[in-house]
Amino acid sequence: GMVHGSVVVGGGSSSSSTYSPQDPHAPLWVEVDAHSSESRQAYFWDVRSDTVVRQAPQGAQVLWRCCRTKGGPIYFVDKRTGDTTWDLKVVPPLATTHTDELREVPTIPVQVGGGRWIEEGAALRICGLPAEEDRYNDKVCQVVGFEDGKVVVELPRQIGGSRLRLRPEHLAPLSIGAIVELRGLATEALNGQVGTIDMVGPPSLCKYHVKLQDGTTKIVKATKLIAKSRLWDLDTTLCPGACLRWRGEQRCLFVDSTGHTRKYAMHLPLNFSEKQKQLSGSGKMRTWPMLLYLHGTGGSSFFGHSKKATKSIGMNHVAEHFFVVSPECDWIWKDRPGAWVTELVLEMRAAVWVDPTRIYLAGCSMGGMSTWEVGAERADLYAAMAPVAAHHEDDRTQHIASRLTNMPIHVVHARSDETCLMRKEEPLWSLLYLNNPRFQLSLAPFVDHCSMFEKALCDDTMIYKWLLQWKRAEGGVL
Repeated sequence: GMVHGSVVVGGGSSSSSTYSPQDPHAPLWVEVDAHSSESRQAYFWDVRSDTVVRQAPQGAQVLWRCCRTKGGPIYFVDKRTGDTTWDLKVVPPLATTHTDELREVPTIPVQVGGGRWIEEGAALRICGLPAEEDRYNDKVCQVVGFEDGKVVVELPRQIGGSRLRLRPEHLAPLSIGAIVELRGLATEALNGQVGTIDMVGPPSLCKYHVKLQDGTTKIVKATKLIAKSRLWDLDTTLCPGACLRWRGEQRCLFVDSTGHTRKYAMHLPLNFSEKQKQLSGSGKMRTWPMLLYLHGTGGSSFFGHSKKATKSIGMNHVAEHFFVVSPECDWIWKDRPGAWVTELVLEMRAAVWVDPTRIYLAGCSMGGMSTWEVGAERADLYAAMAPVAAHHEDDRTQHIASRLTNMPIHVVHARSDETCLMRKEEPLWSLLYLNNPRFQLSLAPFVDHCSMFEKALCDDTMIYKWLLQWKRAEGGVL
């Protein structure tokens, strides 16, 4: 298989048999072990001249060893340090009796030196994908096979269990804090236990240090772990039917990067299963726009606002056309939202049923304030946003306005709002009006603050149809 990437190899003396980084024509000897050789015989290979010999020349300094993962691609081991890399940017000869023309492939910077980590069953992390595939970066996965020189990995079932074919350099060991489940260990009592990655072992060992819930630490091979999604208990088999039901959302847990458990509600589109089955014969999966809704002080999930609201035209439109995620906002009106909300969105956007170019943000009252802050934190994630009856802190005006100059924004506010006063919001609106051609403002007369949810989000479908006009290009560019 081809080896992708580029590397600077240093060291050695000034002898003619030693590679020197200053001399691109000096020999660079690699030991090719028997398991990596097509002929099943070990040999030595000068990658500069593409010369193959049974024994290394006298005085030659052999700095690298070429190996192959079990059933997988080739990697190289630095014999001085034991570190591994994919990326000598060449393909070793297929036999030991002749030389082939040196073949090079386009290079991509390698973010992990760990050829030995990649074998069937290993728990790994996706990294370094380009902008149009960025939704999968930092997602955990399991290696399930190899195909045409690429690694086939499977994502967690909570986000659809998709299988991706990746170049080896786009896989890395799990991050510190990743959640894992032990499996296939000789000590049966350990299997099924859940823990977190406490340390990643050296490349030569390819093992994780896993801290279990009882405080003990086990050193475990990557193939003896199942990488767990932070969307802990999301279950797409619990789908809504054809009609919106009062409190029909699924209540779920999310484990954030600090290890804390957060709560959120999610609602798949009406007739989700049936509509996906209609496409099953084509091998395609329908994708849906996602609405992240942030509630006000003492509020609830989007569809839990009131039983009466579930009969409204606005809510039924959302239930049919959107995948809705409602975090349980665990902060107060004068605080900034928890960073875990953005983490939740980053996990959700990799779900097979989510269209990452159509993720929308909306909130009411305190949730409107949170909409400003969450949108400003990661404007690249959202196609458009709608703060309703919102407020913001005065000292955040310049920051919010500067971060949202290209974001489609539809503000809905009441002139008579005595809780979130319009005059306090006008400085932010003015800055956006001057600097953001996609800013829009709708003012409602004679509506009190507590009625703005129904007015803006239930009584008609205007705000949702406006949101759906906007779509982000892959990679986060409007």
